[in-house]
Amino acid sequence: MELLEVVCPPGAREGELIHAETADGRPFDVVVPAGVHEGEAFQVELHADSSAPTGLKAIAAAIEEARAIAAQFFGDVGAAPRKVEGGEVLAEALKSILRSLEYADEIDQLIDGHSAAFAEYSPDGEQQLAWTELHQQYVTLVQHCISKQLEEMECSEEEVFEYAKVYGGDPAADRFLTKLLALSDYSSFCSMMQQAHVRGPMSV
Repeated sequence: MELLEVVCPPGAREGELIHAETADGRPFDVVVPAGVHEGEAFQVELHADSSAPTGLKAIAAAIEEARAIAAQFFGDVGAAPRKVEGGEVLAEALKSILRSLEYADEIDQLIDGHSAAFAEYSPDGEQQLAWTELHQQYVTLVQHCISKQLEEMECSEEEVFEYAKVYGGDPAADRFLTKLLALSDYSSFCSMMQQAHVRGPMSV
């Protein structure tokens, strides 16, 4: 692992993905940390395989590639490609995390196996201890699945958090972030479990 100093280029803002090079000319991308402005230097820990597309860098590259393909398809090859914004990258990352939760077998099993226990749930009614315990199990499972997905993306929670702080005003990113935050909300969990009971297994 190398410790390198990178200077924030003109026009770049915190949370934005920028291109840089090592002293021996190896290219890599890095996110401008919060509080860093153009012309200011910051340090980066560079791993040996950091030139490979990973994490949010890979997501940004995928968006760029999709736009290039669309430009070719619609005959706009000569047009200047629209710059990939940090909010778009954040939204795509959050969407990937949510998508991974939809296909998590452990979560499906918990919902299908215990949704009947919430048949009598009411937000204003008496809350059962079993509901609280199941909610805690659910939150633990969700956190595990999120960590697993971030690991597969080779993306850290800190990186996503930095993006969220900077691009929290992006409508799509906010929508996905709201959904993620609702996963830890007790009332949302109980309502989801009750709906799953009414609709039957695998309907959530």
